[in-house]
Amino acid sequence: MQFLKYVLLICVFTIVSNAQESRTGVPISTTPETTKSPATTPEPYSVFAGVYLHGKAGMKANVAHGYKTDVTFLSTPDFGAQLLFPFTRNGNLGFGLSIGLGNYGYVNKPESNVTDNNKVIEQYQFISIFPHFNLSGVILGLNMNSASGGTVKTAAGTEVSVVISDTKPDYSKYLNSFNEIVAGVSIPVLDESYGRLNASLLVGYALNGIYKDITSDRSYYMFAYDDNNILGKSSSDNNPKPVSLSVGVSFLFKIPVIK
Repeated sequence: MQFLKYVLLICVFTIVSNAQESRTGVPISTTPETTKSPATTPEPYSVFAGVYLHGKAGMKANVAHGYKTDVTFLSTPDFGAQLLFPFTRNGNLGFGLSIGLGNYGYVNKPESNVTDNNKVIEQYQFISIFPHFNLSGVILGLNMNSASGGTVKTAAGTEVSVVISDTKPDYSKYLNSFNEIVAGVSIPVLDESYGRLNASLLVGYALNGIYKDITSDRSYYMFAYDDNNILGKSSSDNNPKPVSLSVGVSFLFKIPVIK
């Protein structure tokens, strides 16, 4: 009898289940349904675009015999536009490109008896194009500079010329295009969904001199001659090669381009 009761109960349950399924179209499950977690949407690939502003100090790596060099702080900061293309989504490795105004300067002074009147400060402006790699904040690249202009003054503030036989030179005519190796760091100090604020420290070393035609025996650049002997032979070894240190910031907007 007990067996028949169990069989009867199973039959009744089956009939009721089939009737309800026929009305609703939804089968009755005796086990709880598992909830599927929603699929995560990958963050889009983004590029970064913005501006930079760097203060700079400079000197030169070579100097004519009878002279010394010294550090000068450039009166105009470097500034321009900057792009960064990460190699991967949210990656810390990427390719960067900066285009702007670059400033370079150094001091020429005698080895002895230095005064404000014979201490000459040269400061020049260049249009700079700087392709570089950003390797988790480490910057390494080649900066290419085209001459724009310049000013030369004594430490006393008197404007002077370092071009022989040209008392008021347009320095863009005499300056050479030059390349420099640049290395340093760029560290995010603010990283938000809309962009990044980076603090940067960069060191530059020129690969060639910034003046034209110093390979000739007669140069128009005053400090191409050893011991201030402008009647002697000039030397290409005295073509100034700037060394620079720049510190500054950049702000780059985050621009999604690929979802």
